[in-house]
Amino acid sequence: MAKAPGNIVAIVLVLLLLSHLSTPVVQGQTQAAPKVTLDPLTPGNVTIYPSGAQTTTLIFKTILHVDKPPVGTLDVQLTTSTARGWVADVTPTSIEFTQPGSQFIKVTLTVPQNAQAHMVESVSVMAQAYYTGGHTEDYAGAIIKVLPRYSVKIETSPVRGTKNPQIFKILLQNEGNGNVSYKLEVMDQSDLLKDGVHAQLKQEETKILAPYQKETVELTVGYDAWAPNGEVAINVKITTVANMGEEVEENSATVLLVVSPLENNLNFEIGIAILLVVVIMAVTALIVRAGKRRKRGQGSKKKQKAVLSDDPTKKKISKT
Repeated sequence: MAKAPGNIVAIVLVLLLLSHLSTPVVQGQTQAAPKVTLDPLTPGNVTIYPSGAQTTTLIFKTILHVDKPPVGTLDVQLTTSTARGWVADVTPTSIEFTQPGSQFIKVTLTVPQNAQAHMVESVSVMAQAYYTGGHTEDYAGAIIKVLPRYSVKIETSPVRGTKNPQIFKILLQNEGNGNVSYKLEVMDQSDLLKDGVHAQLKQEETKILAPYQKETVELTVGYDAWAPNGEVAINVKITTVANMGEEVEENSATVLLVVSPLENNLNFEIGIAILLVVVIMAVTALIVRAGKRRKRGQGSKKKQKAVLSDDPTKKKISKT
């Protein structure tokens, strides 16, 4: 009988333990913390050739995952950032979760027109959410490398000429994103010379052209008097040279010269004839003036003789 109280105590302890294990858990006290995660951006690190004429848009994709959201809603905010300040946007910018789930995310990056060769930029997207007792966040990012693009635009002004000689302006502009130099060449020079046409570039090579820098080179074209009539096409080729001396692009432009030596000769002859007529008229006028002066001089001498013949003093002297 003495051992009964001990048994009673043991039974009470067991009942208390079973009661504690069967008591419902109060929500929010033992629940795991919510968590957001982002898949890596796709595509990942990229290299691009900017167009030069306009901005370039890159699209990245990722998936947002939310695990164990709290009671109610979990508001996830999405933001973007870049190292160099290029413009980046994310869609959507916020999402509400009431249960575990995933959401497609799009990141748009705008590469500026003046992005230089070999430039490196990074873009990242961040997902973060605050809840009672803490917050959760995750990042995803990518690296963008700008490859060199070499291109020189060539135009002419005027496109067609009629003078002899005619000066054309070769207009050049570096439309690439890296420094370049160029070589200019008048094509088929020997054929032009056979037709009596001469084409000469003022300069055939230039200093380094920075991105979007412009340059003007003069092309002088003339022809001989025996050159056949008609239009002659003069082709100018430009070779773009990269920094390391590699020839990376060829382009060309064409100018037209109207060759009309017979018309020019006729105009020249008419001009000479007009000049001769003017000279003859001037000489004739001088001769006429000289003749009038001579006549006036002879008339004065006759008058002097007549006066002397009527003078009696002069007569007496002559008698003695």
